[in-house]
Amino acid sequence: MGLIARARSLSRLGAKPSPGAGLLRRSQILLESPAPASAPEPSAPRPGADELLFRVSQIPKGIAAPALLFSLLKAQFGLKAAALLLQDPARQLFVPWCATGLDTTTRHRLCLPPGLNPAFNRAASGELALVEGEELEGFREFFSSREFALIHRLVLMPFVHGQRLVGLLLIVRMSSEPAGETLSLLRQLAQQAAPLLLQAAGSLADDGLRDTEPALPELIRGMLQAAKQHAHPLLLIRLKLGALLHQVAVRYPELEPFRLQEQLLMLCRALFRLIGRVRSLKSNQLLILINGMKDADPELLQRELQSVMQANLRELIAADTVELATESRIVAEDPEVALDFLAEAG
Repeated sequence: MGLIARARSLSRLGAKPSPGAGLLRRSQILLESPAPASAPEPSAPRPGADELLFRVSQIPKGIAAPALLFSLLKAQFGLKAAALLLQDPARQLFVPWCATGLDTTTRHRLCLPPGLNPAFNRAASGELALVEGEELEGFREFFSSREFALIHRLVLMPFVHGQRLVGLLLIVRMSSEPAGETLSLLRQLAQQAAPLLLQAAGSLADDGLRDTEPALPELIRGMLQAAKQHAHPLLLIRLKLGALLHQVAVRYPELEPFRLQEQLLMLCRALFRLIGRVRSLKSNQLLILINGMKDADPELLQRELQSVMQANLRELIAADTVELATESRIVAEDPEVALDFLAEAG
């Protein structure tokens, strides 16, 4: 007879079970009793208004600002489908810089012209606009058919700086109804964040070379001729951005890669404005043309470029340093050598 059965038998006969049997009985009770339900882990409380405003104030101005701001707003307000639109002055449109939960067709279509409709104009005046009912029709063409069918309400949160609309947070779906305290907090954050977005939107306006430069072969010949007149060579550096864009996308998939590439193009143009030109190529590449250096030094320029990229992208990448993929060629006489280098870019 087993120890547990023996203990039960002794109990029925009025005998005291042995100490060992008591231990076994207590063990059996513990095994047979249901385990106490574990207490649910408390969800991390969302930061209050003051802390959120502080976090926004700590976002550095520059290329990283839109992605960092959008990531913060997405986490705080449970944005399920939304886009951060910034002004592109050259195109006279408000275009997606960051987006989440929207299909590809919508991200391509969602380019809003100033004065689009009354709802847009309310936002442009600084008012947080709720768009419902018939007013939604004014936005139909900017969404895919599938996406538009899911929309019940739009929220347009404007970022206004110096009475100028620099951006919009367009919310399609969020985890809770946009009302009361939520809308009030959105207004406060928009006011705090507007200066952050001014630089990103303004950098495209400052680029006066977008539509004024000649075709690339003509530009190369002209720059080589100007370099020869000063006894300078023409230095060409091909900068490949694919790996860098992927590095950023791993951490901030909401950031539109085309907008980031445009920002990097503007950054390079500002860096080399006095000694050369920078043009965008296919396949996520930039072409840097330098004809204002007597002694062309591609390694020196690459180190300078890497330092500038590191300073501007450190908040967006996981690695400690920015690794740039570059190829270079020095041309002294024959423009065909430069054109062959250009052809290698595909």
